[in-house]
Amino acid sequence: MKEDEIKIRINTNIKMDFQYICEKECVTMSNKINEFIIKEVNLNKIKTLENRVITQKLIKFGVMNGNGRLYLKYSFTDIKLDDDGLEITELERLNCKVLYGQYGHPDGDIVIHKYNATHSINNIRIDGEWLIGDITIINDSIIPILDKLVFRPRSYGTVDENGTVKDLEIISFDAILISEDKFII
Repeated sequence: MKEDEIKIRINTNIKMDFQYICEKECVTMSNKINEFIIKEVNLNKIKTLENRVITQKLIKFGVMNGNGRLYLKYSFTDIKLDDDGLEITELERLNCKVLYGQYGHPDGDIVIHKYNATHSINNIRIDGEWLIGDITIINDSIIPILDKLVFRPRSYGTVDENGTVKDLEIISFDAILISEDKFII
């Protein structure tokens, strides 16, 4: 963590009271502030991370979606070669790292900028005819509409004449409004 000078503008009387408390406890003001900040961050982490991981259905296999795309289970289980020439499945590749998603599908953008990330996705797995994953909310801005959202793939690949997605590579799963969802359930 970088050490930056933090200037706090507070009432002079409060500042003198704070200095008195620090002198009485034989601690510097910066250490006292640091202890307070760490304590508050840890308390807030406990409060805000509680109940924020949700398991969501991400892709239904074998059903043509509203965009004319058909995702098949084998796209996630067939072995292919990664960038280093090693054998890997798409499901294994997705679980090698935490994915970050955002609200909405940006046009043509394949990068999730950290300032736009609203959630992370991990523990991606197949459950029957669904690809599911654990979503962790990392930006409180989507919490008020969480019950109106679904999480859908941002990906690329080729689509054959039957609409089947081939050579699939998932970038992430973005949060979109249920009303904009192209998956037929």
